[in-house]
Amino acid sequence: MSLDRSTEDNAFADVTPEERERYLAWWRKFKMLDRASWLGVGLALGSYLLSLHYSSDDWGRLGVIGVGLFLVTRVWIRVLNCPRCGATYSGGLITVIKRFSFLDKCYGCDLSRRELAALERRGY
Repeated sequence: MSLDRSTEDNAFADVTPEERERYLAWWRKFKMLDRASWLGVGLALGSYLLSLHYSSDDWGRLGVIGVGLFLVTRVWIRVLNCPRCGATYSGGLITVIKRFSFLDKCYGCDLSRRELAALERRGY
């Protein structure tokens, strides 16, 4: 792992403003779905822990909603198309069977989350 981030900063030097906006829109959608999936985990875990102390059927419903939110958003993230090459960013649902992916970079063109975050930080 390299600490040199100059390659990330230069990764989008030749990208047009329209492409930059497309990358940033995709990145915002990806982050929103990722955060929503973590919200689902929090709802499921929180409802379980609260059900241990407070007896109610509502905690079970909240847990089911949390698990459903997690599953839907994780599948949605897996089928997003890469803004650079157009391929499925994760490699598609079939790659879940073959390998586990942290979704750090595009399966087709190696566009990384780190590069997209650097683009957002630079505020193009």
